[in-house]
Amino acid sequence: MLETIKQNIENYGFHVYHIENGSCPGFSYTIGLLDAVGAEVVFAGGAYFEGSSVGEIINGVAGQLLWHSKQGVQGHDLSNHILSV
Repeated sequence: MLETIKQNIENYGFHVYHIENGSCPGFSYTIGLLDAVGAEVVFAGGAYFEGSSVGEIINGVAGQLLWHSKQGVQGHDLSNHILSV
């Protein structure tokens, strides 16, 4: 598992980890964005979404955060930008 996480961070800039529990709403979060953009992404309470949809949402947000960080926009400055997925 750790090798997969490391490879995803090297290849994509982050890894998405999903926590699922049959009786409770699951959640997902990124690993590896902190150094690049100053924050991680957490998607909590996604009970109404399929796992692939949650992955698409997180990948979209993380991709935009990485793009903005490459443009020199980080941290609280992101509040001035609209992130859409």
